[in-house]
Amino acid sequence: MSSGNSTSSSSRRDLFPRMEHPLREVPGSAVQDEDEADACSITSEMIRTKLESLEPRAYTEPTGDKFFYTRLFGREDELAVEEVDDFQQYDAMVHREAILKGKAKHVLADMQRNDIKVGMPLESQFSPGIELVNGTKRHKFPEIRRPSATRAKELHPKLLRETTRGSNITEVVDISSDNFIDLQEENTLWSEKPTNNYGSGGEKKYHLQRKLARPQIQMIALGGTLGVGLYLSSGKAFSISGPLGCFLGFLISGSIVLATMLSFAEMSTLIPTTSSISGLASRFVEDAFGFALGWCYWLSFTIAMPSEVCAASIMLSYYETFDLSEVTPGFVALFLVLILTINLFDVRVYGNIEYCISLIKVLLSVALIITMIVINVKEGYGFKFWDTKKSQGIFTYGPFRPTFDLSDVGSGALNGIGGATGRLLGVISSMLISSYAYTGSEIGFVASMECKNPRKALPSVTKRVFGRVVFLYLLSIFLVGLNFYAGDPRLLRYYAPERGLDTLDPALVSFFSFECSNASISDYSNGSQSPWIIAMQSSGMCLYSSVINAFFIMFGVTAGSSHLYVSSRTLYSMATQRKAFAIFATCSKAGVPYVSVLFSGAFGLLAFFSVNEHAFSVFQDFANISSATAMLMWSGMCLSFLRFFYGLKLRPDIISRDDPSYPYRSPLQPFLAIYGLCGSMLIVLLMGFVVFLKGYWDTKTFFVSYGALMLFVICYVGYKLVRSSKIHRLDQLDLDSGRREMDRIIWDEEKYYVSSVGEIFKKVISWLA
Repeated sequence: MSSGNSTSSSSRRDLFPRMEHPLREVPGSAVQDEDEADACSITSEMIRTKLESLEPRAYTEPTGDKFFYTRLFGREDELAVEEVDDFQQYDAMVHREAILKGKAKHVLADMQRNDIKVGMPLESQFSPGIELVNGTKRHKFPEIRRPSATRAKELHPKLLRETTRGSNITEVVDISSDNFIDLQEENTLWSEKPTNNYGSGGEKKYHLQRKLARPQIQMIALGGTLGVGLYLSSGKAFSISGPLGCFLGFLISGSIVLATMLSFAEMSTLIPTTSSISGLASRFVEDAFGFALGWCYWLSFTIAMPSEVCAASIMLSYYETFDLSEVTPGFVALFLVLILTINLFDVRVYGNIEYCISLIKVLLSVALIITMIVINVKEGYGFKFWDTKKSQGIFTYGPFRPTFDLSDVGSGALNGIGGATGRLLGVISSMLISSYAYTGSEIGFVASMECKNPRKALPSVTKRVFGRVVFLYLLSIFLVGLNFYAGDPRLLRYYAPERGLDTLDPALVSFFSFECSNASISDYSNGSQSPWIIAMQSSGMCLYSSVINAFFIMFGVTAGSSHLYVSSRTLYSMATQRKAFAIFATCSKAGVPYVSVLFSGAFGLLAFFSVNEHAFSVFQDFANISSATAMLMWSGMCLSFLRFFYGLKLRPDIISRDDPSYPYRSPLQPFLAIYGLCGSMLIVLLMGFVVFLKGYWDTKTFFVSYGALMLFVICYVGYKLVRSSKIHRLDQLDLDSGRREMDRIIWDEEKYYVSSVGEIFKKVISWLA
């Protein structure tokens, strides 16, 4: 009998666990009411006071105590231990615990919001603050606190080894090269204030600062894309494939880039890091892959900058008053100084400059669209140049060129590959040429390192920027293709003669009614090679075409500025990942990586190769190198997303793509990313296909076209041999670093209150941007 009673008592103790805080023994239902009253009597202020007096570890670490909050907020005079043998009493205790837990949860959430708003927790510790003295503001200079070595080791992800959890901590690449996480990457990552920590030698180290707003990032991306790739290089596509072939080439390339941008936007929105595109590739594929991809990406934009300057110098040949042998070096130097100076400004100033210039670009692009419509109506062209039946002599009109003739200089393109094969090759060539025009579409991802709110800005920037680029590109290509003959000898050629129209038969030139005096021959080359300039000249709009050509020169210079911005930030991010020399991570107090800017800008000196009669050849070589490396980058972005996509499926404990709180979900996945990967790799492999055609082998063209692929392989294999890199397992991808920190941030967006007229104007500008 005693044994039975003992067993019963033991089972009751197992069912109702002991607790340190007792409840008053009130029989019946009064127990629950009284305990609920006790719980309600503990106010939020009392809870906050108690929590602030404790170490965060005391209430954040999980415990096995089912009545943790009851014990934590219990009265000091009620410390007797009692056993609970009554179910009603146990139920009252559970109810009281639930009330206290709910209150504590709200207080903790409020404390967390107050602690991590932008710039608040670190402003008074790491940077000068502002205090109010006698009604005026002045700076105060608190003591700068250096992180302790113990704390630094706790933060260093490389010290965290793989465990048997659902997700291991792989080597985090978003850290500085001195074994410290950049302070702005821990908390001040979202600060607009000058942030610094100390390097191993005790010197201050400043970092990038988040100062760019969404409209500025949009305009930086637009400015880097709207350049000579559309307004000059498109002439090469028209001359080899015809108006419809050129349009199809731009359409196919645009769809590939769109698939890539939407896919990568989803990944970088969930996990925005300062390591940019190469860092995410290292995280989701392997370090060697990110290393090779990062250096190829840096090379792409480092070469694109002098390429734009070369194009600008070519367009100078439009003006007969210039003796290019004398003025070109001076203009090239001027362009390079302007580009370098703009990039050395504070990023907020740089963003404002790019905003204004890119807005002019957009407005001018819209004006050109309207101009092409006016010319078509005024001259009564309709689809004349698309109609084969309206051909005149050897000048064959039509949606495609008569044959795929690489040697044609304006004599009719009659000696190449004809039929469907020729038209297909023409479209492929147009697709390859247009890839250079789309280079820079991903600049928004690089600029997100300095964006105030990347989770909100990136999806918007991706959709808006690329939507406007594709709209402007396709509509512009279609309309200008209605207003001139695709075989016009003034166009840029696949294998362009070194001197423009002076190499042609005068009888051939006289066929075209050149209304403007400078439409034929200039100093080193024909400066009227843009399809838009040709269309306006043929319509007699000489002064207008001269003004537009000046704007095209500005397009090239400002696009070069955006390219230098990307190359310098890419080099900075490589340095923070220990994939480049640490000196490239050096920043000014304003957050400008001036060492990376100066080093990348030094390659602009390559533009001086354009000061002689070989300017076109130099420009085309630079354009081929830039577009080939850009295609490699896009394929790497798609591959990184696919691994992220399937890795996320293995981690339902993190978040689901179907969750309403998921920041941005790109459509049609994973098929969209697969299409982007296959399309970009196809362009990489076909980049130099013309050298394999009979009679067109050229060693220089081969290495220019496939040099980027060779560089990627060398970097990839070399890194694996030196650093023993391995491809990460899908179930061990690091999906936490960067995401968890961003989840905790609450952004205080800037608010503007304007009049109704101002609001309408602002909406119009926002739509254009």
